[in-house]
Amino acid sequence: MIEFFASSLISIDIKSAIRILMWCNIVAALLVYCYILSNDFARETRITKYCFFSRILMGLGALLFLQRDVAPDLISVSLGNALFLLAFYFESLAMLTVAKANSRTNTRLALFTALLGIVVFNAVEFLYPQNPSLRVAVASICIFLTLLPPTVHMFMPPASIFRKSVGLFHVVYLCTLVPRVVLSLNMPTHLLQNNLVQSLNYLSLLIVTFFSLPAYLLLMKEDMDKMLVEMASADQLTGLLNRRGFFLSAEHIFRNHRHRRSHACVLFMDIDNFKKVNDAWGHAFGDEVLKIFARVTHSSLRTYDLRCRFGGEEFVVLLPRTRLADAEMIAQRIKDALSEIKFEEHPEYVLTASMGLYGGLPVADDTLDRFIEEADKAMYVAKQTGKNRIVAVTAEQRLAA
Repeated sequence: MIEFFASSLISIDIKSAIRILMWCNIVAALLVYCYILSNDFARETRITKYCFFSRILMGLGALLFLQRDVAPDLISVSLGNALFLLAFYFESLAMLTVAKANSRTNTRLALFTALLGIVVFNAVEFLYPQNPSLRVAVASICIFLTLLPPTVHMFMPPASIFRKSVGLFHVVYLCTLVPRVVLSLNMPTHLLQNNLVQSLNYLSLLIVTFFSLPAYLLLMKEDMDKMLVEMASADQLTGLLNRRGFFLSAEHIFRNHRHRRSHACVLFMDIDNFKKVNDAWGHAFGDEVLKIFARVTHSSLRTYDLRCRFGGEEFVVLLPRTRLADAEMIAQRIKDALSEIKFEEHPEYVLTASMGLYGGLPVADDTLDRFIEEADKAMYVAKQTGKNRIVAVTAEQRLAA
């Protein structure tokens, strides 16, 4: 019963599957080519070119497979399988690209595997022309070795759920190649043609062909969307988060601290006498001061501290899971690092900052805005009492006042 059910769902005519494979890949290649011509970004993107070559080569390879009865084996078998292996080589390049693993080593390994497969396949075809089952086994092994490394990379972190799902379809296809190798070495060729494993192999190849092309384009769009979000959330001069990007992440962190009754602090920093820097030495030097200040701040903080350029010469840092005493130590570390900065262009300039700290256990009506406002007030106290100072205020002191 189960075997009949599986056969009714999976069993397909192999020649019909090859025809579908041919037409779908040729049409897909034409669509990708038109997309490349009409889109400047696609023209500069490698993945679209890899998809085009993969689809056109697989389509032409399937076309040659269909000529088995009218063309010599040198064309229909040898050249057809060579085109197929090259198609899988470009498929592997597309997978490595979306997995961000397209290093020179990985791409060279993919090319070496594909070329070695072509050589081995044709050697077997030349030495054992009367043993097509061995030819099927060798072709399956070559395809498996070509696709295995990029398929593994599809699951390497940081991999989204969608990217893993794309990799899963390739895993299914690779799994069908293993029994295909075993059966081809132990079963006559005429029985292999109508075997359930062979049908499953071609069916999974059709699914991969249909699924992978739009999946790669969607993964490319996913990367573009992330890049756009990062660009919209980052300060272009310093590389830190801008105010928008800071609040997107900080609000969520602060709410968790308020819910879990965990200590949090906000550090508000303002570069001292920054207007005089611009007036005396120009905005180019002022930009350099901002970049150096951001770099010193970044290197003095912990990996999970959220830092941003709040505006102009103002910088804000959210210090999660931090008591005020520890926050003061962090602020002092920044202050000490700033004191070591020397400017060759203007050695008379000394980079300092006034810093305000506010922290404690957030209560029910506390907001991130309130913490920032209180830290800002503490910073102004530092400004008014001599600059280049750290003023710290606890939530308990504010409530007492």
